[in-house]
Formats: sequence, structure tokens, C-alpha cells
Amino acid sequence: MNRIKELLETKGETHVWLALATGERPEDVLRYLNNQKQPEIPVFIKIAEALKVDALDLLA
Repeated sequence: MNRIKELLETKGETHVWLALATGERPEDVLRYLNNQKQPEIPVFIKIAEALKVDALDLLA
């Protein structure tokens, strides 16, 4: 399973929430969650900050 998707589910949040929290488009966030697209490093860091985890935790 995708680690970002796993953390979103654990926190009870949606891809729309993550899109709003990071300034990304909801459809791009869905692509990240479905492993169809990888976020660029600045976006990856924004995702980690929004989820309140270390960026390295997203790689596990």
C-alpha cells in the first residue's frame, strides 16, 4: 500500500484535504495515492508537513 494513502486513512483525512493542505490539485493527489505519479521533492515535503510526519517516514 502507498504510505501517503496509509497515513491519510489513519488520520481519517481525504485526498481533497491533502490537496488543500499542500496547494496541489485533488486529481494530482489521487495520482500520488494510486502510484500513477510521484510527487516532486518540494511537494513531497509539503505532504510530510501536512501529515505531520518526517519526510523519511513517507518512504517506509
